[in-house]
Amino acid sequence: MLIGERLRVAPTHLPLAPLAAVLLFVALASRIFELIPGARTVRPTILTVAFAIIALLAGNTLKAVGVIWREPVTKWFVAFIVGCVLTIPTSIWVSFSASKLPDLYLLTLLFFMLALTPATERAQRGVERWCMLSMALYGPLFLLFSQEGWGGGRYAVVGSSYDPNDAGTIMAVFLPLVASLCWREKGLWRVVGSVGALSALAVVGRSGSRGAAVATAAMLLTFALGYRGRKLTISLLAVSILMIGGWTVAPLAFKQRVIVTFFSDEKTYDQTEYHGRTNIWARGVRYFLQRPVTGVGLNGYGIREGQELGGRAGQWLTAHNSHLQVIVETGLVGAVPYLALLFLSWQTAGMAYRRPAVPMNRSSHRPELMASVVAFVVGGAFLSHGYSFYLYGLYAILLNQRKSWRSELAICNGVKRGKEPVSAKIGRERMRNRQGAPASLGA
Repeated sequence: MLIGERLRVAPTHLPLAPLAAVLLFVALASRIFELIPGARTVRPTILTVAFAIIALLAGNTLKAVGVIWREPVTKWFVAFIVGCVLTIPTSIWVSFSASKLPDLYLLTLLFFMLALTPATERAQRGVERWCMLSMALYGPLFLLFSQEGWGGGRYAVVGSSYDPNDAGTIMAVFLPLVASLCWREKGLWRVVGSVGALSALAVVGRSGSRGAAVATAAMLLTFALGYRGRKLTISLLAVSILMIGGWTVAPLAFKQRVIVTFFSDEKTYDQTEYHGRTNIWARGVRYFLQRPVTGVGLNGYGIREGQELGGRAGQWLTAHNSHLQVIVETGLVGAVPYLALLFLSWQTAGMAYRRPAVPMNRSSHRPELMASVVAFVVGGAFLSHGYSFYLYGLYAILLNQRKSWRSELAICNGVKRGKEPVSAKIGRERMRNRQGAPASLGA
């Protein structure tokens, strides 16, 4: 019997948490309802938030939160939310920063509902499966309802809050998790994973986003290098075919944008114009040095850009870089937790990147997690997604992976779970396995 089967008997403090987590992810992260004409009239966000509150009231919320509070990711996430709120009183435009509070509330609700999924393989795989189904549906719906309207052959869905750059990057981030349905699940789910992954690649090309293209290339290479031996050869061959095939069928305007940006001596507007990304980033570094502690205030990057114009006509630009956005807007009080969350996500994904160091089930080897993190680190460097719902949904999925490991290790060794970090336990297990000693979690 697999360890995951034995974990099904773990206590569940919030029975409705998995369903509420999936509904929130669909409403806030994937937002597939925005792609379907007339679906907004149902008010999915209001309905899912109401159900999530009912789910919290229907279980032992304090006990459930106490279980995940021992994880460093949870503490750093709370520190990040608190840091964002603390920047509001000192913001350069207090009321505009305060208007971001509802989004922080929804962000917190999404993270905790996903994180409160029981630490069982069955529950966590179920939540991840249905969340990735929504992402798998995003690609075909985008291709079906998108229209050319951004110039240069770029496509977008009218009325969607995700522009072409957003859509392309989100597909790059979740493509490996969607594709993982092909080998982690059976039957129809494999078809869903295949169709979702291929349509996600098509969305990246149709969006015409250069940042999404770079993120996709980095993601595919990272994913392929997560295997060894024959699987590594097959993965690299598959990635090469996908890249060549994707470039062959990509729109001409997309190819021209990529060639001019990365393979030509010709300077683009990103390097020469006031509203180009390199100039925006240079000004952002100066904004941070001027107010390093609390920053310009939550949601205040565009306001600071307006001040920089000094009354001249021009755009109040966003940061076009998720990492710089958080650093400039929240200063050190928000940037430190933000970078800590990014580091912990990298650490967790890194532990799943190679074969498991302890005799656990096969699901412990998950190179797709690292591929998703790399895709955000790269793609997020070109977009203002520092507070995006999909990012913290990804963090919660990684937290669930850590919880699963902790439970598996406890069951493998037949002892009560302790407070020792998962990485330290796995490191010690690796050494014992090499030496032929029996596995143990004891000190």
